Amino acid sequence: MSPALDERSRRELEWKIWIFAIAAVVGLTGVFFDEKWMTGSSIGLLAVAMLVRFLPHAQPSVDADDEDSA
Repeated sequence: MSPALDERSRRELEWKIWIFAIAAVVGLTGVFFDEKWMTGSSIGLLAVAMLVRFLPHAQPSVDADDEDSA
């Protein structure tokens, strides 16, 4: 495991950044065109980004070889 972030945390952060960027573009476009459904959609996308951390993740498999080398 890297000292900064483990693999799951890194992927989770990448997803959050992408969803936030998309929500920002949709939100700013909605404000520019005065479309309430677009600004509402951006709020929904931001909520999805917050919920990414609660997604279930696969448990890493433990091999007998890994236990012997530890």
